[in-house]
Amino acid sequence: MRLSTGAWWGLGTAAAIGLTVWFGTILKRDQGPNLNKEMAFDQKLGAQVPMDAMLRNEEGKEVAFGSLFGERPVALMLVFYQCKGTCLLEFEGAMKIFRALRVDDIGKSYDVVTVSIHPRETPELALAKKNQYLSLYNRRGSEAGWHFMTGDEDQVRKIADSVGFKYYYNPDKDQIVHPTGLVVLTPEGRASRYFLGTEYSSVLFRDSLVAARANAIGPMEQRTFLMGCFQYDPLTGKTRLHVWRALQLTGAATIIALISSILVMNRRYSRSRQDGLNIRLREISQGKEDSTGREA
Repeated sequence: MRLSTGAWWGLGTAAAIGLTVWFGTILKRDQGPNLNKEMAFDQKLGAQVPMDAMLRNEEGKEVAFGSLFGERPVALMLVFYQCKGTCLLEFEGAMKIFRALRVDDIGKSYDVVTVSIHPRETPELALAKKNQYLSLYNRRGSEAGWHFMTGDEDQVRKIADSVGFKYYYNPDKDQIVHPTGLVVLTPEGRASRYFLGTEYSSVLFRDSLVAARANAIGPMEQRTFLMGCFQYDPLTGKTRLHVWRALQLTGAATIIALISSILVMNRRYSRSRQDGLNIRLREISQGKEDSTGREA
């Protein structure tokens, strides 16, 4: 039994709907718990960071957080070094504004303290990241002003909580969820200004350094959205969006769509040829054309 073009399109539509339902079911199954409430970046302007929090520097030496402060303002970044998501965008956005300041250099006009929020990351990894980004920054003396730190979870959380950086970490599944942004701190360690997300204004950043240097507290960031990052252990945890599964299902949908299109086009072509042949046979039978194609 031959199917009409409409029937082929109907079958293709039914297949697409079925695939969509399957796609949604698979993603729903792979979806982890709703952790939106576990992530926030509250702007605590004027808040004092804990100077007694103990961290480890790139050499593995334990130092007090307060020892990283002096006469210069500090840009605080809370990330984790092996993040493959928004942390990379955050570093990229930070590097843009750091490099855009032609006169104000890290280690001369301000310092940067990058703290890993992942308790399993090591000083060796912090040192590798420091070398990577210092080579990109490429300004003399910056190695003394840009610190890449690690630390125990309770000590890092003291710092994060003081500036309103709320993140989630599950040690059993090695799951971590966190917001993005940086905080400019005064030389005394008070939150002077927030930059949320991954894209920052170099002009506003420079203004914030001037204000923080004078121990002034800047205005609140007016963004109405929060950009965050969801990272899960692919072996033991579930993901908010299982990318590999999505790619597989999207590929299957593409193949089905291509096969359906080929079948429909082939059906149309065959039908067109058959219609043409029928017309010629009809004309021959009516004596309008002989078998060679010439008019009678």
